[in-house]
Amino acid sequence: DCAEKARALLCHGITAAHLRDGKESPEDYLLEAARLARSHDDPWTEAYASAYWSMWQANSGHTAAAAEALTVTCDIAERLDDPLLRGLAGLARGWIHMTNGDSSAAVETLGRACEFGADEHQRHFIRVYLGLALIGLGRYVTAAAVLYEATATVIELGNVRGAAACVECCGYICEKLGHWQDGARLLGAARAVRERTEVPLFNFWLPHNRAAHAALEARLGAQEYAACSRAGAAMREEEAINAASLRLKRFSAGVS
Repeated sequence: DCAEKARALLCHGITAAHLRDGKESPEDYLLEAARLARSHDDPWTEAYASAYWSMWQANSGHTAAAAEALTVTCDIAERLDDPLLRGLAGLARGWIHMTNGDSSAAVETLGRACEFGADEHQRHFIRVYLGLALIGLGRYVTAAAVLYEATATVIELGNVRGAAACVECCGYICEKLGHWQDGARLLGAARAVRERTEVPLFNFWLPHNRAAHAALEARLGAQEYAACSRAGAAMREEEAINAASLRLKRFSAGVS
C-alpha cells in the first residue's frame, strides 16, 4: 500500500534527521514520502514530511529552501484545520529564525507554536527550542520557566534524550548566572546522554554549546572544568535531571 509506504518513509526520514550518523540521509526518505503522499491524496503525510524537510534544510543552513518547503505544510495545516500541523510548522519556522540568528523572531514564533496540538512530545520539543532562543536573548527567568515545564513533561514521557536537552539549557543558564561548577557538571551530564543515545545536537545549537563550554573553562580553569565535566558525565540520568529541574525552578522564581 503506497499510503502506508509513504508514512513508513516519513518515519525513516525523521529518524535519520535526528540521528545524523552519516549512514543515511533523510533527504530521499522525506522527499519520496511527500511525493507518494501527494500522489495518493494523503495531505497530512505530505505536510508532515514537508515540515521535516524544511527543518532539515534549516539545519543545513539553507533557510530560503526551508521557507519554501514550509509553505506546503502551512497551506495544508490551514486547509485541514490541524493544530498539530500548525505546531509543527511553527517549530520549523522557529528553526529557520534560529539558523538566521534571529532569536526574537524565534521566540515569537515558538511561543505561539507550543500551544498547538495534543502531541506532548512535539510540545516538549518546541518548548526546548523556545527556551534556547530565550537564553540567546538573555531572558533567563522566562527561559527557566519554559524549560522547567518542559522537564516535567519529558519526565512523564520517559524521554531521556529530551530531558538531556533541558539539562543542557540549564547548564547554559548556570554559566550565565555564575554557577560555573554546576554548569560544567550539567553540560557533562547532557553530553553523556547524547553519546549514549547517539542523538547529537542540531547544527544551529552548536554555537550555544561551544560558547558555554569555552566560558566555563575560562572561568574555572582547564583542570577544574574537566573535573566538573567528568563528574557530570558520571551522574545517573535521574540525578542530573533532578538537579537541573531544581535549578530551573529556582531560576524561574528569580532566585539566582
